[in-house]
Amino acid sequence: MRVKNICYRLHLWIGLLVGIIVFIVSITGAIYLFKDEIVSMSEPWRKVNVENRRFLPTSQLLEIANQKVHNSHPSAITIGGRDESVKVDYFGEGNQTAVYLNPYSGKVIKECKENGCFDFFKFILEGHLRLWLPQEIGKPLVSYTVLLFFFTLITGMVVWWPRRLTKKSIKARIAFHRPLKSKRFIMDLHNVMGFYMLLPMIAVSLTGLIFGLDWFSNTIYKMASGGKDMAVYTLPLSDTTLSGRSSASIDLLEAKVKQETPSAVQYYYALPTDSTGSYRVSVVHEKGSYYKQDNLFFDQYTLKELKGSGPYAGRYQSGSFADKLIHSALDLHEGIILGWLGKLIMLLAALTSASLPITGYLMWKRK
Repeated sequence: MRVKNICYRLHLWIGLLVGIIVFIVSITGAIYLFKDEIVSMSEPWRKVNVENRRFLPTSQLLEIANQKVHNSHPSAITIGGRDESVKVDYFGEGNQTAVYLNPYSGKVIKECKENGCFDFFKFILEGHLRLWLPQEIGKPLVSYTVLLFFFTLITGMVVWWPRRLTKKSIKARIAFHRPLKSKRFIMDLHNVMGFYMLLPMIAVSLTGLIFGLDWFSNTIYKMASGGKDMAVYTLPLSDTTLSGRSSASIDLLEAKVKQETPSAVQYYYALPTDSTGSYRVSVVHEKGSYYKQDNLFFDQYTLKELKGSGPYAGRYQSGSFADKLIHSALDLHEGIILGWLGKLIMLLAALTSASLPITGYLMWKRK
């Protein structure tokens, strides 16, 4: 049996097997791509009017939020630009709450409880990552489906490839045929759009597998690092011999971080949860970027900078090539690395991958 024949059969039956899941994962991915833009328009409490004065001290904003929710143990605080509200998170079993405050006045703008505010994009993301199934079932199901989808892309390219490379044969495969009749149009949607979006769909698949399958991300890291194993992401602990002290003020930590990175666009402070925990600070250098951010750790008593492990820990610019590759996977996955053009390309790739199972099924049914 010829290679093209084998690839055709693999392409067909794998496509039919995983089609529904590919459609769901692709559509939810397309919706989630523009989460930040949609949220900024649909949730006005995330914005404030710019005032000609400084923000209130972070410790004071935390105290105001604590009083509002009657909880003295906040989990994290996010401080953004001068036109953004400050967000204080409280994470707990079945009791997740977010409080949005005006950073200039301390006024509480919005209190959002997990059961009181439906998070549309959290719902979409759960569908994208695990089909709304339990993590231990949904995550591997989605991940191995994406792996099979990657094989359909490769086999599809083999099937698409003309026996003879002529101008006429190539044109027949990269352009829609006129007039646009239904049967031929469906075939063109599958073949032509599949060709143009092949590389973005491969990029989406491979970067998605980095998050979904540990063995795959470890393999990519080894290849990029020349054989080194990828360190597990761990959080360093504070000096427990000083646990009798009270924690250092977050205001001092903020001053320390901002002195080093005054031009950052957002600061996320994850607060210690017990006497051994450390401050974790995510410093975002470019709006919307997951790659251009530092993940720093500080002893909660002395504010001495601590060293974490894994490709996501530390300053993004100081990582190895392999660290940077893994760290940039989400920016590549969403196209953020190329700005608006990249996001538009990934949107088209997501819509195309959602359409492939449908057009493929219609072509098979007609045959």
